[in-house]
Amino acid sequence: MVSNSAKNGSGKQKARKYMNEVALCNALEMAKELISVINKVPVTVFLWRPEKYWPAEFVSENIKKFEYTTEEFTSGKLLYGNIIHPDDLGMVERELSRRIEEGYVDYSQEYRILTKSGEIRWLMKGLSLKRIKMGL
Repeated sequence: MVSNSAKNGSGKQKARKYMNEVALCNALEMAKELISVINKVPVTVFLWRPEKYWPAEFVSENIKKFEYTTEEFTSGKLLYGNIIHPDDLGMVERELSRRIEEGYVDYSQEYRILTKSGEIRWLMKGLSLKRIKMGL
């Protein structure tokens, strides 16, 4: 025979699980809406990892204006650093490192990138630096 407290515990677990699923569905729906908004603004948004040449986790659809696809970046086939003009790459790397070391949260920087067909385009990059603290 199952006690009432055991039955209630099972019911509470089911309710918690259901609420977690609802919260997850709501968060996914909000993420879809945010991506839709990002893809409609006249800027290209990158979310990249702080590794050599900045591998991308997310790229907005506006990357098409430079003749690239989002998949080229998110698959790892192409890194953000690969499209920075070779004469500007060292400066971009140094400036980003300096800003991170000095604790900046955001900054702007002007430099050149190469489109897929090799055209040079000047960018004014606005960057927001997010730090994730890793606990042990």
